[in-house]
Amino acid sequence: MATSLDLEMLQWNIHIAKTPIANLPKKSGVEVYEEIGHRQLIRFLTPDQNGAFRKGSGEKHFTTPTPYPADEVIEILHLPGIDKPRLWALILDPRKIPTILGPRLVRWGFAVEYVLPDGFPQEALIESLWEVRVS
Repeated sequence: MATSLDLEMLQWNIHIAKTPIANLPKKSGVEVYEEIGHRQLIRFLTPDQNGAFRKGSGEKHFTTPTPYPADEVIEILHLPGIDKPRLWALILDPRKIPTILGPRLVRWGFAVEYVLPDGFPQEALIESLWEVRVS
């Protein structure tokens, strides 16, 4: 239901792509913040990633505006490492992220995603610069 509601909201204003990353529209974080209704982006973590991004990251990340329960997130987002539970997540303020690509439908999944091609600065982290529990 969460994905369906997000798709309904987003499709009123924008086109949701089904395309490779290279073809996704490039936007500012402020544009994405407006597009997703002043919400945050979520970056789900594997256990070995906990603590790895507390100072930000310069690598590519995949995020979603939609919160999912831990027991469904791997299937809905079609995440790699199906044996690694996603019990924690980073909450990111898109306004603090210079470049965001998307949105697009997750390939082989059932969700909307935004790609951070250049990662995110530490200032984009919400919740005191650490992970939050996915429930």
